[in-house]
Amino acid sequence: MPRKFSIFWRNFVRPADNLETLRERKRDVYERIDDQKFGWKIVIVAGAGFLTDAYDIFAVNMVLPMLEIVYWENKMPASHETAINLATLVGTIIGQIGFGILADRYGRKKMYGFELLIVIVATVGLALCSKGAANSVNILAWVISWRILMGIGIGADYPLSAVIVSEFAPRKHRARMLASVFYMQPAGQLLANIVAICATTRYRELIHENSGLSSCVGDCMNATDEIWRWIVGLGAVIPSLALLARLLIPESPRYLLEVEKDSHTAEQNAKSYFTDPFQDPEEDPATRDIVKDSIKANP
Repeated sequence: MPRKFSIFWRNFVRPADNLETLRERKRDVYERIDDQKFGWKIVIVAGAGFLTDAYDIFAVNMVLPMLEIVYWENKMPASHETAINLATLVGTIIGQIGFGILADRYGRKKMYGFELLIVIVATVGLALCSKGAANSVNILAWVISWRILMGIGIGADYPLSAVIVSEFAPRKHRARMLASVFYMQPAGQLLANIVAICATTRYRELIHENSGLSSCVGDCMNATDEIWRWIVGLGAVIPSLALLARLLIPESPRYLLEVEKDSHTAEQNAKSYFTDPFQDPEEDPATRDIVKDSIKANP
């Protein structure tokens, strides 16, 4: 009896024209990648995702006290606070496992960028949620739902960005490129604190000096409500810019070679992505080899 999910895992690997051609193209693609300099472009594109992930995770630390003032009358139960914090982590686990499998199955390019779209939608949704007219909406349920969805996007970005950088990086720069991408995590945490300070400073005139958790009413309450929405909502700006850049990144040549066995497309992607339009043709690795062979054949 055939397995229920046999079609999903069916082997779609394309056979190479011949083994020698596959080996030659592999060598050319790997040499082209390894001859590149430090890949600032891929580091910035992937690092923007890590920056956003850390921002969204740690921004909740500044937002929770404001939510408590606005929606829980300064008496948020500990269970609610724990649920909001755990929601993102639960989504992260789902995103890491789910998108990791999908990226191995369908390719990096088809998934890369989709996770940022999830983060953008969840961020905007969280920034716009409210209790509705006459408290007709459960604000806790909405916050948790959007945070879970946000966590799925964040979790998906971790394996995708890391593997994209490692597969596009030359061997001599791979460690530094990955370290640069992961450095964006503390940078995102710092950015969340800076944005919170700036947003609070912007509304300081509406927050009186003697206002506390129990006395923040009227203009103070409205200002607090706007502040937390600004902090959360600005988290959608960076991924929106990075999303456009990620759509221009081709499928990973290493994935095409090692998984799909599509050496022809891998060679084309490597040439289109790694070739400098202003580079001297003789400095190009593939062209240089051709020139050397022609010199040997015709001394």
